Amino acid sequence: MAEIEVHFTEYFEGDTIVILCEGRELYTATYLTTDVRTSLACIVRVNVPTGQPVLTFEIPSKNVAERAKINVSGLKYLGVALINGNLRINPVTEEDFSREPRGYA
Repeated sequence: MAEIEVHFTEYFEGDTIVILCEGRELYTATYLTTDVRTSLACIVRVNVPTGQPVLTFEIPSKNVAERAKINVSGLKYLGVALINGNLRINPVTEEDFSREPRGYA
């Protein structure tokens, strides 16, 4: 198992989001709300299988889901945003982060 960070960023408004891996629930975040001053709702750490697991992010109340195959090796964090009613998953590698650091106010 590997621990990864998931950064929930933009446009969450009291949402419940579920993170699954191969049908197994890894984490549920409730009342997720983005702080407009920082564009960040919360950061969570989850344990995932090593290698290239497929993660599913769901907002059951909005019938929204998105899947992504991620490469755990070299991953700095996984950004997740809710944009125009769709979930967007953005893996940020250590290399990406070293070239273009990202931060929250």
